[in-house]
Amino acid sequence: MKKLIDNILDTAKLKKVHYADIRIVRRQNEEIEVKNGKVDGLIHDEEFGFGIRVLFHGAWDLPAAQK
Repeated sequence: MKKLIDNILDTAKLKKVHYADIRIVRRQNEEIEVKNGKVDGLIHDEEFGFGIRVLFHGAWDLPAAQK
């Protein structure tokens, strides 16, 4: 993911945007399902994503976030 982020920021520099940032999100979710006092199921889910903001000629552009 670091290589992708570096490429995005390099592209922003080439396009001479005034400002650009990338926010990385890591989300974890764990669930335990209990039935009649006994563990019936375990779920662990993890997502990574990022959002990009670009300021160009005084206007913000918020491209779609990637997952």
